[in-house]
Amino acid sequence: MPYTIGIDGGGTKTEIAALTLDGEQLAGFTGGASNAFAVGFDRALSEIIRLLERLWLESPLQPEACAGLGVGLAGVDREEDKRKWSDALTGWLRQRGAADAIVAISNDAETALFGSVGKREGIVAISGTGSILYGITPEGRKLRVGGWGHLLGDAGSGYMIGLRTLQAVMHSYDGMRPATLMSEKALSSVGLSEPQQLKDYVYAPERSKQDIAAFARYCIESSLLGDSAAIRLLTAEAVALAEQASALIRKDASFAAAELVLAGSIFAHSALFRQAFEAELHKSWPKVRTTLMRCSAAYGAARLAAKDAETAGRKPD
Repeated sequence: MPYTIGIDGGGTKTEIAALTLDGEQLAGFTGGASNAFAVGFDRALSEIIRLLERLWLESPLQPEACAGLGVGLAGVDREEDKRKWSDALTGWLRQRGAADAIVAISNDAETALFGSVGKREGIVAISGTGSILYGITPEGRKLRVGGWGHLLGDAGSGYMIGLRTLQAVMHSYDGMRPATLMSEKALSSVGLSEPQQLKDYVYAPERSKQDIAAFARYCIESSLLGDSAAIRLLTAEAVALAEQASALIRKDASFAAAELVLAGSIFAHSALFRQAFEAELHKSWPKVRTTLMRCSAAYGAARLAAKDAETAGRKPD
């Protein structure tokens, strides 16, 4: 039975899903990070290959029946990056006996959009470890705002919320701001007892972007308990992301009444963040329709691969 595989490669985790050509899920699970900009190309490729091997080991699916592999990768927009990934995976699939598989490489925002609306048209806002606003016009033009990484952007992302959480803890310790529930939650999560110990933790050479993004959880938890500092922080980051959404909508007239998919862990876990984002956005763009991502980006990647395989007329027996 022919099937396609979808992979959603992010800075914190990688999700894999195998689907029939009609969209029925056959298998799926998650693994480690595969964002090449965070962990390096070789490590990211190794993680994706590990998950593919696991899929074929733990399920009855066989490589030779794979019609396509769709891969959505955070930050991968340039043609040279897509070609590098496509060449590496196509060569490896041939070695594994999946010579008929179409390999489709795209930005993770595109797969998230396709997984939710079933077409390459609309807007998606991703707030996960990183953030990006991405849109595809009815004519197929691809536009973006943000997605430049934690040093150049990532407003409204898990990383930025995590960083602001740590800064709020230190501001409270210094007496610049009132006490916040975020302090105890953040410290206990990494086994520390005093805020000043965070300096050694944060600046340790092994500390990663994902480590900092993990602190967003304690901001969200504190906001649910009514902590005013956490509520202000989440609201400010949501507004910053909505401003990026407005910048994207201004790039094409069709976006002013488009469907905007909200994807990523921050939208999924914080209703406050989502509501603040929508409220700010609708001040300027009341006709934009927002919806939480309906299906996983891995599902969307697999469906995109099925579409490309069908277009190419390549369907294994």
